Order: sequence, then structure tokens, then C-alpha cells
Amino acid sequence: MKNNSFRAIILSIIFLAFTVLFSPLYAQSSSVGTTAMDFLRLSHEVKADALGTALTAYQNHSAFTVNPSGLADKAPVIIKLHYLSHVESISFKNLKASLPFLKGNVGVSLGIIDYGSQARTTFTDQAGSASGDFSSKGHLLHLGYGMALGRVNMGASVHYLSQTLDTRTSTAMSTSVGTQVKIDDSLRAGMSLNNITLKKAQYIRNSAQLPQEFRTGLFYKGNIFEKKLGLGVDLVRAIDTDFTLAIGAELGIHRLVDLRLGYNTYSDINPFSMGLGMNLSKMLVDFTYKPSDLFGESYRVGFGYSL
Repeated sequence: MKNNSFRAIILSIIFLAFTVLFSPLYAQSSSVGTTAMDFLRLSHEVKADALGTALTAYQNHSAFTVNPSGLADKAPVIIKLHYLSHVESISFKNLKASLPFLKGNVGVSLGIIDYGSQARTTFTDQAGSASGDFSSKGHLLHLGYGMALGRVNMGASVHYLSQTLDTRTSTAMSTSVGTQVKIDDSLRAGMSLNNITLKKAQYIRNSAQLPQEFRTGLFYKGNIFEKKLGLGVDLVRAIDTDFTLAIGAELGIHRLVDLRLGYNTYSDINPFSMGLGMNLSKMLVDFTYKPSDLFGESYRVGFGYSL
């Protein structure tokens, strides 16, 4: 047990060292300009959102968009539908699937974000009363693969994105890579480099890269008072922000029901999250709620089925 604890400490130090090494690169890049298509940050599934996205070291398809090596989990075919009601009438719809392939699993995610309609303003119609409305939407496709090599999980994914503002459309591409290490039966460590820009989003005069981020974290699975317990903590360094902390906890309050709590310092609007997960034989039901005094609450619901 002492050896396992020692290895956990060593791995944590190594992961933090990687974060420090990446920091100068991010500091240089963040001065270039703002990032594009930030709806990528909304593409995580319901469970991940409830746990504050602290799933970098979590071996499960739910961590697909946080760390693609989470797809290394041995699981049957799973199909999920998600809906997010976000602030300012923004909605996000998502279809995800995970299926075994060769020695690992393939993950696919299709998403649509709708920013709603806004009044079109011009120099002659600054109030937008006579020019009608315009809409803004975004689309994304994630394709990933993860597999286990002994105690180490490896994974990678590619992403295609498009965003339409009125009559203009921009596209972009990115990739993510990640790994997880099994320290013992209850503890894993992980790190991932997400949204590495392959093709910048091109606008009328300028181009912008995607919201790249480096993550490192630990996830513990155990028991407390004979109840299932999961604890995750992530340190995140995004290209356009300073270090942020993500914390998540999951407690099995019933044989079929899990209670989830999360906290993420990235958002000042609604850093807290809470949710429930129900495993009804082959049917999976997830719910997440995020309160906010400024813009009102947001919530996600998800339904899944395992074949």
C-alpha cells in the first residue's frame, strides 16, 4: 500500500511538471487573440458537467470529450442523447455513441448549438426594428478511439466544427490526445491535451484558433459507509485563461441512483453543479443542474441505452 501511495505522489509530480512546461507556450499563445467556437466547452456530456468536468483520470465513455483515453473502458455499445438548456436561451443538443472496436472502443459525438434569434441592426436601422432577425448556430463532430496497454490507457480524437452567423459560415478542425495510468485498483492519474488546432476558424478578415487546453488530474473510486464513492480533481491550463481547478464527487445513494456534485473555477457565473444519475438495467438517465444569480439556472438531461 505504501508503494502504491508513493507511486501516486511521483506520478502527480510528473503531471504537474508537464503542466508547468506547457505554461510558457500557453502564455505566448494567449496574447495572440481570443479563441473561436468556444461552444466546444459545452460539448461534455451530462455526467461530466455534473462532476465539474473533473474526469481527466476517469476511465469511462463519459470522459470522452475530457480525455479520449477514457474510451479504453471495457463496455458494451452505448448510445446517448443529451439536451442542454443554457443561459440566454442557448440550447445544445448532442448524440453520442461508444462501441467496441479491436482492442478498445470508438467514440462518436454529434452536436448542435443554437444561439437563438437576434435583431439585425444596420447603420440605417440601429434599433433593428425593420431589418428582421438573424440566427446563429454551431455544429461539431467528434471521432475518437481509446485502448488499454496494460496499466496505461491511450486515446486520441479528431474534431470538425462549423459555425454560422446569419449568412456566413466558418469551419475548423482540431485534435485531442490523452493518457491514463492505473496506480492501483482505486486510483488513476491522467492527462490530456485537448483541441489542438489543425485548421483555424476563418472569419472575414481574421482567423482564430480553438480553445486548446492541457489537463492533468486524479480520480479515486472506492467506498464510504458501504456506499460507492468517486472523487476527481483536475488542474486545467487553457490557452486563453490562467490555471483553473475542477473538483467532482459521486456518491451511490441507492443501488440504482448516484448523487453528483461539482465545482469548476473556470466560470464565475455558475461554478457549482449538481446532478443525479440512474442506471435502470440497460437504460441510463442523467440530470445536471447549475444555479446562477446573474443569468438564471441551466440544466442538462441525458438518456442512454446500452446494447
